[in-house]
Amino acid sequence: MMFKKKTLILFVFILIFFTGLAQDKIVVDSLLKEQEKTNNNFQKVDLLIQLAWEYVDYNQEKGIYYAQKATALAQKFNYEAGEASAYNVMALCFELKGNLDTAFVLYNQSYKKRVKLKDYQGASGVLLNIGAAYFLQGYYNLALKNYLNSIYLLKENNLISNNSLTLSKVYNNIGLIHRTKKEYEEAIKWYLQSLQIKKEIKDTRGVLNSFINLSMTYQNLKDYKKALSYVDSAIVIAKNEKWEEEYASLYTNKASIQLNQGKIKTATENITKAFEWLEKILDAKTKTYTFYTAGEIDISEKKYILAIDNFLKCIDLAKKQNNREVLQSAYAQLAQCYAFNNAYKDAYSANLKHQEIRDSIFNLESKRSLDEQQILFNVKENEQKITHLNIENNKKELERKQAEKRFVLSIIFSTLFGIGILILIFLWKKNREKNKALNHKNLIIETALQEKETLLKEIHHRVKNNLQIIIGLLELQESLHEDQKIEKLISEAHARIKTMAIIHEMLYQNNDLNKINVLHYVNKLISYIESEFKKDEISVEKNITINKVFFNIDTIVPLGLILNELLTNIFKYAFVSKSKKQINVSITLIEQKKWQLKVSDNGVGIHDYESKLKQGSFGLKLVTMLARQLKGGVEYYCKDGSFFLINFEEQKI
Repeated sequence: MMFKKKTLILFVFILIFFTGLAQDKIVVDSLLKEQEKTNNNFQKVDLLIQLAWEYVDYNQEKGIYYAQKATALAQKFNYEAGEASAYNVMALCFELKGNLDTAFVLYNQSYKKRVKLKDYQGASGVLLNIGAAYFLQGYYNLALKNYLNSIYLLKENNLISNNSLTLSKVYNNIGLIHRTKKEYEEAIKWYLQSLQIKKEIKDTRGVLNSFINLSMTYQNLKDYKKALSYVDSAIVIAKNEKWEEEYASLYTNKASIQLNQGKIKTATENITKAFEWLEKILDAKTKTYTFYTAGEIDISEKKYILAIDNFLKCIDLAKKQNNREVLQSAYAQLAQCYAFNNAYKDAYSANLKHQEIRDSIFNLESKRSLDEQQILFNVKENEQKITHLNIENNKKELERKQAEKRFVLSIIFSTLFGIGILILIFLWKKNREKNKALNHKNLIIETALQEKETLLKEIHHRVKNNLQIIIGLLELQESLHEDQKIEKLISEAHARIKTMAIIHEMLYQNNDLNKINVLHYVNKLISYIESEFKKDEISVEKNITINKVFFNIDTIVPLGLILNELLTNIFKYAFVSKSKKQINVSITLIEQKKWQLKVSDNGVGIHDYESKLKQGSFGLKLVTMLARQLKGGVEYYCKDGSFFLINFEEQKI
């Protein structure tokens, strides 16, 4: 019974498919007959353009063929409106084939014809096509330029009221471009204009999409109250209209917002609702986002095994979509989960993937920036070539018709075979040229990246050298003064500058110019401070507990200065008579991006810590100030020596 049911379904599917093909063939045959019957040359052009449109989606070569015939006929009889329409459909065929240079030249020719004929609505439509083509290729600046020009054309010629639906979509796309470029305030401005038009024309589906876009943009701005308001409005619409396919996406979005608000319980409830609807939809993008958000919630609840499972599912879907941005974030989160679960090898592997994808995104953006300039150049350069090709194509078309009258069927077959060989050679040569150009561009990008890295290393090297010069000047100045207070101040300044110099020295020596190995740095700093007190014959046992942690320069500089102050004070004052002297330093992760520094000794302690802080001890005040800079605070305890506890956050560059 089940086999019969499946066979019936397959039969119905095949019947529908071939019925669709048959209907298309009927339309094409009808247009061809009309084209042969009519004596009106303008009508012939229009019918050829309709034939080209029939082939746009599934046979671009035939679409181009009929569009070229329409262009030649329109030029022959000076039918400029028909010529403009033929250029437009021909451009779309080339765009779908991936030949963007030719497509943009043809779009521009169509646009110029429309403007010449004062068909501003048609010209605006061509600009929208150009903008859409640029947007799909990731050339956002060029897309934005054409969208704005399209709107300007409609406004200047009082055509806005007749194009409300189109205008609402254009405003939405402009908002999407600004959001992609992380210009969130500008994105909101355009989304709101789009929303207003959609409400006026009662485009309910459009209103829902605008609410979703606004919610996500406010989430980017960390205005979670407004983000939640818009997503709730979208949920109300989806429920009223019974658009069940939207539920999973909307509940996922709501869960993400609540997670950012710290409302873990309600976030968990909403992600559970999302999963209830997830199996009923086919949208891979929504599933990817849902698994990612579920993983984030699992991390917040310290359910790292569940988080790993969700991020792996997210990564699998994102790979199929080639969604680099999601892959970059998902691998970073996955690395963190593995680390929390003590699977350091897997964490390292995931982090490498994260860095690899991050670098590929940077390279792609750099390539797109270069391509935008190249496209503008190619469009102008190829306009004349296309005009020449059109003339040549017209000649070939005339020769083909004459050949059909003179030669028998066998000659026609051989001619077609020859044309096929020429096309293959042409495509092979074009592909080879594209590969050469791509390799050249990649070489330029790689060279630029190497030059940037060399320049950054040189900067760190020079900063380190300059700090060493300052240290030398301070040492010279110290030797010229007998006043112990001045000597003390100079010595302390010397130590603080040395603390920063070590950082720049390590950055210069590192392959990674953005991160410092914290354990290596702390060891170097303690060795330096200890060497300064060797003359006092202080021998200290040092217990350093720091995992493989890397901080950026904005975090390590204030952290290093804090350590310098605390460790210097310990070496100076802590050990009066003890035979066994001990210093303990540890840095541990307490939650995402939040760390805890502990520094202690078994010395005499600071029994009047609060008093000294109030009386103006510069060192202690500096520690407090630097801790605040790291969005943290200082806690002090005096029990069997001094114990400093400082919670801080890793800073963003």
